[in-house]
Amino acid sequence: MLSMNEQSPTGAERRLERAILLVLLSEKDESRCSCAQLARALEADVQALEQPLGRLSEIGLINRAEDQLWASRVARYVDELGLIAI
Repeated sequence: MLSMNEQSPTGAERRLERAILLVLLSEKDESRCSCAQLARALEADVQALEQPLGRLSEIGLINRAEDQLWASRVARYVDELGLIAI
């Protein structure tokens, strides 16, 4: 749930969140990638990824440890169920 000061992500931000999650889900066996690797894969600026990464981490779809990122077990399970689609 959003606090009163938070705004819902825009359509472009949602597309970026989906793209991030799809890249991280494409990594096998919970492999990790760095923010720089993710930015290169998405042809995006690392700074532009910070807010969407924060949201995805906060709701539990990705995990972060320092500069390393990976899809959470929950995201992988939902993907295995076939519920994540473009």
